[in-house]
Amino acid sequence: MKEKLKLLIEAYQGYFVEREDEIRGGAFLAILANENLLFLGPPGTGKTYLAQNICGSISGAEFFYYLLTHVTTSEELFGPLSPKALEGGDEFRRKMEGCLPTSHIGYLDEIFQANGSVLNGLLTILNDRTFHNGPEVVDTPPFFQFSVPQTSFLRLMKMEMPSMTDFSSDMR
Repeated sequence: MKEKLKLLIEAYQGYFVEREDEIRGGAFLAILANENLLFLGPPGTGKTYLAQNICGSISGAEFFYYLLTHVTTSEELFGPLSPKALEGGDEFRRKMEGCLPTSHIGYLDEIFQANGSVLNGLLTILNDRTFHNGPEVVDTPPFFQFSVPQTSFLRLMKMEMPSMTDFSSDMR
């Protein structure tokens, strides 16, 4: 296993030029440690492409990508509400297939642009690796990546968003 991982890392370093830290010290370390990863950098530097390629190299892994904005809704990330569950027993359930809670690698681009409702919904996924789908608590995959343009991150550090600034300091 160790040798296979070493070969995979070397292959990625040969393909993604000048991204050794992001590959070895970021992406693969996050996978091995079952931790979240924050990519910080300007647009067009291959952050999304790296995440897509890593997911593609894992057999059977599903990739979820979403560009977050201030108008992104919870339904876009976590899935739409299930009308059958509401009719059948007044349960607040989502249809999560193909959405963030069921993906193996989730890439949330510009995470700090999201509104408070979406950020609150992400907290249990990021911190506890669980998602509350009605009365059921669903375990979520441990590896999520986030992309933040440097200007947004610096603006965030000047704002009062204690829950997310605490999260960002944990990511370093």
